[in-house]
Amino acid sequence: MKKSMLSAVLVIGTALGLFSQDSPVLMTIADEKVTLAEFERIYRKNNNETSLNRQTPEDYLELFIKFKLKVKEAESLGMDTTQKFIDELEGYRKQLAKPYLTDEESTEEMLREAYERAKVDIHASHILVRLPSDAAPEDTLAAFEKITGIKERILKGEDFETVARATSDDASVARNGGDLGYFTVFSMIYPFENVAYNTPVGKVSDPFRTSYGYHIIKVFDRRPARGQVKVAHIFIRTPEQMSEEEKEEAYAKAQMVYDSLQTGEDFALLARKYSDDPSSARNGGEIPWFGTGRMIPEFEDECFALESKGDYSKPFKSSYGWHIVKLLDKKGILSYEEMKPELQERANRGDRRKYRADQFVNRLKSEYGYKDFPGVLSQVASGADSTLLQGRWDGDDLKDDRTPIMVIGDRTITAGEFVDYMISKQSRGKSRNIQSYVNLLFSDFVNDRVISYEDSKLVDKYPEFRYIYEEYHD
Repeated sequence: MKKSMLSAVLVIGTALGLFSQDSPVLMTIADEKVTLAEFERIYRKNNNETSLNRQTPEDYLELFIKFKLKVKEAESLGMDTTQKFIDELEGYRKQLAKPYLTDEESTEEMLREAYERAKVDIHASHILVRLPSDAAPEDTLAAFEKITGIKERILKGEDFETVARATSDDASVARNGGDLGYFTVFSMIYPFENVAYNTPVGKVSDPFRTSYGYHIIKVFDRRPARGQVKVAHIFIRTPEQMSEEEKEEAYAKAQMVYDSLQTGEDFALLARKYSDDPSSARNGGEIPWFGTGRMIPEFEDECFALESKGDYSKPFKSSYGWHIVKLLDKKGILSYEEMKPELQERANRGDRRKYRADQFVNRLKSEYGYKDFPGVLSQVASGADSTLLQGRWDGDDLKDDRTPIMVIGDRTITAGEFVDYMISKQSRGKSRNIQSYVNLLFSDFVNDRVISYEDSKLVDKYPEFRYIYEEYHD
């Protein structure tokens, strides 16, 4: 193609929308066909409105051809086969692939959901029937039947707190009767939070399972969120084993500190001198920002009751001792854009991250027609023995089993591949059921292979990924 025609072709190509995978071939260099779309994309990228030295398509074509010839010469010399090149390119590829191996849309939805929940505090009680995540099927059924029976008792009129004290496996039930007080988003594990925010006030939820076991929740109230406070704190400890005389002395000490504040003494100095909370005392009593559900209810209530910066409370009692708090700052719910960085950070380090990953894998399974074969999985599990639970299983002859255990897209994965994965991931742990442990390993194996399959399709699936990857290579 003559240079004089190139500008006209670019203009016509843009107008007609020719710059696609069916774009006409512009040139051939060492058997590689270079399309007009590829040239136009690179030209426009390097000659945009912000470029300091914009060039005409004709001038840039000369540079483009020279660049392509240099790449071909480097390839002919084997420069792209050195281990250093391969390792560096693979490192670039892994970084480039990361955004494509997560579901950005569901991430945004989850952040919006967290923001809306941050506007509401929930008051609820719960009952737990503890069950390990790798429990045997018969134990799982027994736990489910137990929690179902507990809910039926409550629906028939028994008091929730009374039933909770008699049946719940939560260690705190003896102290709080199952009452969790008010809490807000990120205060609980995500599955628990979901049920709490979706159960109407006055109702008892259906049984649901988390990593702790089976739960039911009763929601008592929903209120507008109180936001967050930052306070300084003076704490006088009164442990249970204290004598009555010592408790009276502790109260007298708290009252003395309060009287000192009343005469104008500095709160920070008094905290450093008298507070029994060493982590905050060294900072003049200051503790980090917190919101609903982060502290014991009586402490939170006193902190949020303070209205103006600098106000401090009278001594008040909790199950831990005497407290005096000073309000340093207070803030309500900010806008979504202002809170988004914090929401993102907390979502990434909590169990929402796993939930998002599972949702992404499920979408890919549907897209690629995933199928597994439970009978083959059962055969693998039956071939495992107690050494798997001790981290010493060698897989025996199962490593060579080529029976398909799952299919994802055009890839068939064998039982032997799963056995190799089991061997690499097995670990010594608490007493558990072999079948349940194999199921857990298989779940992780499926997720790993589905993501791996999606990774292998990125070049074909996302043109922009292919273009950038080729640029890294060249």
